[in-house]
Amino acid sequence: MPPPPNKTAVPAEPQLPGYYPGRELSAEQILEASDRMFNAMGNTAEMVHQAKIIASATSSLVQGIKLEAETQNDLESQTKLLAAAKQLADATARMVEAAKAAAQNPKDENCQLALQQATKELRQAANNATTENMKDEMM
Repeated sequence: MPPPPNKTAVPAEPQLPGYYPGRELSAEQILEASDRMFNAMGNTAEMVHQAKIIASATSSLVQGIKLEAETQNDLESQTKLLAAAKQLADATARMVEAAKAAAQNPKDENCQLALQQATKELRQAANNATTENMKDEMM
C-alpha cells in the first residue's frame, strides 16, 4: 500500500543478525548529553540533568547489547558482547554515584570534576562497546 499523502516512505533499517535500531540513537544521545554536561561545568543542576539523560541512554544501549549477545551463535562473540555490556553498566553506575554526590554538594567543584571524569570513562566504555559490536557485525 502506498504511503498516505504528504508522507514519505522511510526505508527499513537493515536487519542484520543481532541488529537493534536504537543502538545508534543511544550512542548519539550519550555523546550529545555528555558534551552538554562538559559545557555546563559550574551548573550542577544541568550537569545532573544531563547525567540522567546519559544513564537512560546507556541503559538502552546495555539492553540492546545483551539482546545482540543472545542472537550470537559464536560463544566468543557472545562473551565479548556481554563483557562490553558489563563494562558499560559498571561505568554507568560510577557516573550515577558521581552525579548523586554532585547533587548533594552542588557548590563542590571536586564533585563536578568527579562527575565529568566518570562521564568521560562512560563515553569510552560506550565507544568501546559500539565499536566492538560493529566489528562483529562486519565479520
